[in-house]
Amino acid sequence: MGYGAISPTGIAANIIASIDALVGLMGFALATGLFFARFAQPQSSILFSKKAVVRPYKDTPYESFQFQIVNQRNNKLINLSAKVSMSWVDKDEKGQKVRRFTLLELERDKVLLFPLNWVLVHIIDKDSPLWQKTPEELQAMRPEFLVLLQGYDETFAQDVHANSSYIFKDLVWGKKFRRIYFPEEGHTVLELDWIDELEEEV
Repeated sequence: MGYGAISPTGIAANIIASIDALVGLMGFALATGLFFARFAQPQSSILFSKKAVVRPYKDTPYESFQFQIVNQRNNKLINLSAKVSMSWVDKDEKGQKVRRFTLLELERDKVLLFPLNWVLVHIIDKDSPLWQKTPEELQAMRPEFLVLLQGYDETFAQDVHANSSYIFKDLVWGKKFRRIYFPEEGHTVLELDWIDELEEEV
């Protein structure tokens, strides 16, 4: 213990010194474990687009609600699943304003491997709360779209989570996301800085 010139003598003094040494070592080990657990915990690095778009869905008469995500880290997320819920203000039978919630059905709600980007799409059909809503009507509903992602990080061998949300001011009509990846010299280049760039519909 490094007593130096002073050391305990007698049974009582040695017992106190032993307890002091034990508590000190246990406290140091506990602090080290807590510190390691806090900073070694896997953190998702999924980047969400700042805007969501409402645009025609392929060659159908329907529109769609879309936003984009991308993995900022050079790792792979496995079995990444997405859930999108929408909340909005409505009136009940008594005419009182209430906030309602519903899950939005996605074109694809799970990918087995997430190495690049993913544009999540909700088709606005007759079962959607966005069906035939004009921008003015949607603004009056004060909507919020809540996004929850869950996947498996193979680097840490643990599940990771990420979440975000969009409100009315984050919606853009009639535009689409710019393609943010392209091949170059036999590799796929992903431009993270382009995630928020939009293009006009052709």
